[in-house]
Amino acid sequence: MQWYTIDKEKVDLEEQLAMHVSSDVIIHIGSDAQANGKEKADFVTVVCVHHVGQGGRVYYWKDIKVPTHSLWEKLYGETERSLRIATQLSNHFGADIVDKILVHVDANPNTKYASSKYVQNLAGMVMGYGFKYVLKPDAFAASHCADHIVKNKN
Repeated sequence: MQWYTIDKEKVDLEEQLAMHVSSDVIIHIGSDAQANGKEKADFVTVVCVHHVGQGGRVYYWKDIKVPTHSLWEKLYGETERSLRIATQLSNHFGADIVDKILVHVDANPNTKYASSKYVQNLAGMVMGYGFKYVLKPDAFAASHCADHIVKNKN
């Protein structure tokens, strides 16, 4: 998978993170999807490296025209992509990084939203992999960063 900066510069994610991983960093990982044709969606996964008190950097990759037939498939696909990257990073950098990773789930526990009926399953999925999760409205990596890129607003 090819990673990019917000400026669309190609980068090696693990190489970039090796330069930024420190004790004062939090790594936010989230994904969002946008319909692209009949029963297909484009997915974007972001890694937001937040240097506490100093700002941060955002990296992303796209997965184009993935068959997606329901809200559950979309939300599951987003969460699975985020977990894939979280797992890849924890395997590469070791167990110490796990406590610095937050997986942002693009679902809202408020029952007025359709995604609320999937919150328990998606949060359980993240915890099952050993990571902490963040839900909407606080899941900015998914609902703002990835959303912005998947809708080509960058």
